Amino acid sequence: MVKIITTLEELKSISKQWHELATQFNSPLLQYEWFASCAEALLHSDELRIVVTHSNGRINGVAPLVLTGNDGPEQLEILGARVLGEPVAFLYDSEASLQDLTAAILDMRKPLFVKNLRHDSPEITHLRRQHKGKYFVRTGASSPFISFAGTWSDFLANMSSNDRNHLRRKKQSMDQKGKVTFEICNPDRSCVKDTLDDFIRVEAAGWKGQQRTALAFDQPLRCFFDTYAREANSRGYLRFCLLRVDDKLIAGQIAVLYANRFWMLKVGYDEEWAAYSPGVLLTHEAIRHACQEGLEGFEFLGRDEQWIHRWTRQVHRYVTFVGYPFSYSGVGRFAFDASKSIFRKSAKAAGYRQIRTSIGKLASRVFQHIAPRYVAGPEIEDAIRICRQLDVKGWGSTICPWDGPNDTPKAIASSYTKALQAIAAAKLDCYLSIKVPSLKYDFGLLKGLLEVASQHNARVHFDSLAPDTASRSFALLDKAASIYRNLGCTLPSRWRRSATDAETAVALGVAVRVVKGQWADPDQPDIDWRRHYLDLIDILAGRVSMVAVASHDVELAKDSLVKLTQSRTPCELEQLFGLPLRVREVAKPLGVSLRIYVPYGHAYVPYALVEIKKRPVILSWIVRDLLLNDNRLRFSCSEGCENMRLAEWSRRVIDMRGDSMGKVWPAMSALRSTARYWRSGQA
Repeated sequence: MVKIITTLEELKSISKQWHELATQFNSPLLQYEWFASCAEALLHSDELRIVVTHSNGRINGVAPLVLTGNDGPEQLEILGARVLGEPVAFLYDSEASLQDLTAAILDMRKPLFVKNLRHDSPEITHLRRQHKGKYFVRTGASSPFISFAGTWSDFLANMSSNDRNHLRRKKQSMDQKGKVTFEICNPDRSCVKDTLDDFIRVEAAGWKGQQRTALAFDQPLRCFFDTYAREANSRGYLRFCLLRVDDKLIAGQIAVLYANRFWMLKVGYDEEWAAYSPGVLLTHEAIRHACQEGLEGFEFLGRDEQWIHRWTRQVHRYVTFVGYPFSYSGVGRFAFDASKSIFRKSAKAAGYRQIRTSIGKLASRVFQHIAPRYVAGPEIEDAIRICRQLDVKGWGSTICPWDGPNDTPKAIASSYTKALQAIAAAKLDCYLSIKVPSLKYDFGLLKGLLEVASQHNARVHFDSLAPDTASRSFALLDKAASIYRNLGCTLPSRWRRSATDAETAVALGVAVRVVKGQWADPDQPDIDWRRHYLDLIDILAGRVSMVAVASHDVELAKDSLVKLTQSRTPCELEQLFGLPLRVREVAKPLGVSLRIYVPYGHAYVPYALVEIKKRPVILSWIVRDLLLNDNRLRFSCSEGCENMRLAEWSRRVIDMRGDSMGKVWPAMSALRSTARYWRSGQA
């Protein structure tokens, strides 16, 4: 029997049997604590897909996988492997169990990317044998290790005299600076966090801090080590290696002692002491400790680097397995990977700067061509026409004049006033969205606008722009609320400050629109925006007059609307004009109304090429926009009229003349190139 685990609760329920299965594997990197910590800290937008096989009511195989699309179309990977970069493997109790486990993985018909498998592992053998699509096995990295055979004196004798003398001189130089102490310990549970914080500080003081790769600058990775250190400490195999001079910590390591071997996970040192090689001296002391304690070996993990060769030249060799099944997702991922490979080779040959310049010019021309698809038109009459069509369907709307780069604040305020008057004259379920930074935060201009709004009791909603505009926007909102109550604001879930802004919105009594947000938080760019989105919904539920769930993510929109309807909070689903409306099917069963954000004026594109890596669906939007860029079809597609879209696509494919030929032919050429690349096996 096969089960796919998709939640943390399900994962916790198999912890005991996971421990039993992992006992036959002499690696801490396959223990339940390792993957549970990964699941809690590193998932973000990835989805758990842990494959578990059972026999006679007992677990006999586990493949700790996630479905991830962070760097392109979705594929299966080992949980945490991309971030941590450590060796991986599956868990199984026999060859037959491994065969069943491999079959279950491949039956999911998803692209598979498994990095850092041992080159001679049974997993590679079974994946090769059972994979029915296109696959590649590439030579990967290697990690050094030491196998002790004899005493510490024997080990030193095998080192070169130059290396021994170098270490001795460094130690003597450091002794002249103060009292040098080495400590290798598993601290009391109450001291684990403080010791880890000390390590994080000293690591950030080194080159990793300068390059911002230290734990102090990587919140998800820090969260992982926080969680894993607690779990490893409770099971007795956590080790901190610390080097101090006169009680000042200058180097540290995070390690575990497992299966009679010493495993080094993380190392850092204070750059101020770099001349004394503190990291090398601490590693040497850790190796001495492991040898004298009678351990079988020392695992460096990470990569094989030159500085390690003074102790050993032994390495574990790893490979990467990449599999593409014969399915839509498999072919899509193969096309994406092949394109990346071709681009890298082309860029290397032609020069990255020239390639980037050409792509920039092409992107600019493409966006100029497709941007009009996302606005109703240049004038307020165009927006009102679209809103009337929405009203016939029973959908609400909000309109926003998108200003151009040369528009003055007074001209923008005038366009906002005309929009309010047009809304009132049309008698539609519609409100006005504005961008207060475009008014240069001029309260005089805003006050005049609110006076017009008060005559018609029309809502004026403050849109959200870049993070550096938020404080002044909310200050202006606070001031506006003192003279007019029918206001609204927008909260981006990508900003940490939005939780505080949500409380401000509650206090002011304004309506709220919750969005993902175009700009990341500069202080916390890796924030889990999905989780924060739902946290914002929880803060607002039952406390504000209206919450607009503005998201094209089906699952996120559904979860948000369910929370709001269960708390009996007035809510609606808000969608951007021009983008697909698949999410509207979520609102119907919940009795939630739909509202469309309809911009007009200066045309912009609501997505960026830089987002394609994280959201490959944008590529399909660009192709769609290039092929279907006319006003009549634009709104039909937005409504979801698939028959009209299909008919139009068919007409354009059959009648490939003039401009249509120029748009379609490059796409067909790309598809043919991808097919040739698939057959050649050069990915």
